[in-house]
Amino acid sequence: MTGFEGTLSDITERKQAELAIHEAKERAEVTLKSIADGVITTDADGLVDYLNPVAEELTGWPADEAAGIPVSEIIQILDENTGEAIEDPVTICLREERITELGQHSILVDRDGEQIAIQDSAAPIRDRHGMVMGSVMVFHDVNKERSLRRQL
Repeated sequence: MTGFEGTLSDITERKQAELAIHEAKERAEVTLKSIADGVITTDADGLVDYLNPVAEELTGWPADEAAGIPVSEIIQILDENTGEAIEDPVTICLREERITELGQHSILVDRDGEQIAIQDSAAPIRDRHGMVMGSVMVFHDVNKERSLRRQL
């Protein structure tokens, strides 16, 4: 006589939870891709996790090449008035664990050396326990606005 022993488990709830997580992640990615501003996310060490298409365009870095590289190598920011380098807001944000905004005179130098007037901010990403697990930087091109302001 042959016998079998085993257990059966209903994994419906687990599969539903996995599907819900996948759908939430997909919704977040679609949202980030459709935002009109550049968005860069990093881990707690300042290594790039994600660039949306606008960030790719403004920095000149494709997301797949930027992934895992320190954000300080992806973005170089200068003071528009002095031409001096400014510490990137992500590094400040992670060090001080607070939202950081750069002044109104920030210039992003893209991968090809082109200069783009930007406004930006960086905010810490916190886990459910309040620990900083990364950052998100949001920035947009303000070349037109600054040009019009100078003309006035």
